[in-house]
Amino acid sequence: MLAAVLALFWIWMAAAYYLWQFARINPAAYGFGIFFIAQGSACLWIGVVRDRLRFRFRPRLVPILGLVLVAYAAILYSALG
Repeated sequence: MLAAVLALFWIWMAAAYYLWQFARINPAAYGFGIFFIAQGSACLWIGVVRDRLRFRFRPRLVPILGLVLVAYAAILYSALG
């Protein structure tokens, strides 16, 4: 399920940002958009169709630090700005 959501977000970023918005000011955005669509499609194929992509949390230093940084970026950074 998480792989499907991430893949759809990745493909949405390609379409909405690179191909629709950013391509207006930079023609190289078409290349980035194509690569994002390819990566999102690969995530769909590997994670959803073949079910070979696993996400799990391990309570170790690096995953906890990553979770703290994501929480900071999502909550505190916006509130401080």
